[in-house]
Amino acid sequence: MNIVLFEEKRVRRAWDEAGRRWYFAIVDVIAVLTGSARASKLHAHATNASDIG
Repeated sequence: MNIVLFEEKRVRRAWDEAGRRWYFAIVDVIAVLTGSARASKLHAHATNASDIG
């Protein structure tokens, strides 16, 4: 796994050579897109909300 910067924020990612695709840490992506320091809480809330409906 390596870390890249996007708008000065860390985003963890891993390359799958067999599948030839990148995987990104969703909590890091949420933090970049929302600007929130509470990205893990937002992810947990979205996950729980999708389970309900």
